[in-house]
Amino acid sequence: EAFAVLSARWANPVADKTRLQNMGQVIDLAGNGETPVTRSTSFNTHQVKLASDLRTQSSRQLLQSILEAQRLRVSTYKDYDRGLQAVLETRNLSYYTTVCAEATAAFSVVSDMMRAFGSELRERQKQHSRDASEDYAILLETLQQLEREKLQYTAALHLEKIRLNQCNFKDSTYGLMQESVTRLETKLSACIRRINDALEEIQCCIVDAPSGDGAEAEKK
Repeated sequence: EAFAVLSARWANPVADKTRLQNMGQVIDLAGNGETPVTRSTSFNTHQVKLASDLRTQSSRQLLQSILEAQRLRVSTYKDYDRGLQAVLETRNLSYYTTVCAEATAAFSVVSDMMRAFGSELRERQKQHSRDASEDYAILLETLQQLEREKLQYTAALHLEKIRLNQCNFKDSTYGLMQESVTRLETKLSACIRRINDALEEIQCCIVDAPSGDGAEAEKK
C-alpha cells in the first residue's frame, strides 16, 4: 500500500502519447483540473500517508519496497530511451522537450519514494542506536548516488546522439561525435554495473532483514 501511494501518481509516463499535450507539471500530469495550490496540498497529503504507512512496515518490507521503486525507475528509463528513439527517427527536436518533461516528472516520483524510505531507515537507526537499519540506509544512499550519475550520463548521451543525428556524416566533427557517444556509453555501462551490484546487496539483505519490526510489531 505504501508503495502505491506515490507510484499511483504516475503509471506509465511516455507510453500514452495522447497525454503529451498535458505535460510539464512535476507531479500531476493527468490534466485533472487541480490548481497549483490544491495539487501541492494533495501531494503533501500523499507524502504524509506514505511516511505513516512506512512506519508500519518491517525492515524486510521496506527493502522490498525499495526494489519495487527501482523497477519503476527502470521502466521510466525505458520510456525515456523510447522517447529519444522517436526523436531520432522523426528528427522532431521539439518533441524531446516533451520527453524530458515526462521523464523528469516520473523520476521525481521515484526520488520522493526513495527519500521516504531513507528517512524511515534513518529514523529507526536513531531509535535503536546502531543496527542493521544504518547499513540499509547507507546502501540506499549508495544506490541513489549511482542513480544520479546514471541520469547525468543518460542525459548527456541523449544530447550527443541528437547532435550526431542532426550532423552530416561528411562533417569533420562527425567522427568526434561518434567517439563522444562511445565514451558516454562506456561510462553508462560501468555505472549500471555498479547499480546492479548495489541492488544485489539489497537483495541479500532482504533474506536476513527482520520481518517482525516496524510500528505495528512494536504495539504487539
